[in-house]
Amino acid sequence: MNTMIETSLENHFLIAMPQLKDSLFGDTVSVVCQHSEEGAIALVINKTLPQTLGEVFKQMDLPADSLKNPDQSILFGGPVQPEAGFVLHTDKGEWQSTLAISDTLYLTSSKDILEAISQNKGPQYYLFILGYAGWSSGQIEQELEQNSWLHSPIESDIVFNTPPEHISDQVIKKLGIDPHRISTHIGHA
Repeated sequence: MNTMIETSLENHFLIAMPQLKDSLFGDTVSVVCQHSEEGAIALVINKTLPQTLGEVFKQMDLPADSLKNPDQSILFGGPVQPEAGFVLHTDKGEWQSTLAISDTLYLTSSKDILEAISQNKGPQYYLFILGYAGWSSGQIEQELEQNSWLHSPIESDIVFNTPPEHISDQVIKKLGIDPHRISTHIGHA
């Protein structure tokens, strides 16, 4: 069986199917940041943690008084390195450690972007995420063949302008699917 797909899933949403409901990835939508023969890395964007951006900035000794939205939720990006922070954002900027996911979507892991955000000099749109999800070589392809995931191209408007609790329904609706009609049974035609 060929476990490699023809196209990279970078810059795609990865939407958990109902059979993953009782797993760590139940009801998740992730942004695939890297996907190659070596594996895949993604960030869950619709699961919140109890901390807010303002609280995290204070813990990091960064000024939180001038934040546009200090009550912004911190997101659970996945189970790998849950203490590692990432900023998913628009606007390329000149930060030390930035990965281009697309021409309009970037991932930065260096503290300088947080310092810029604390001074209102950061990107226009951003999410602060702790941890990430990772798959080994061929694993994500195998899970796609098992119908564990749907995927679709990323829409920045959904990423940055939809409350986390509504992201899953919005992405599924963009695919032309009624979220209430997705079957929990798997099979192949």
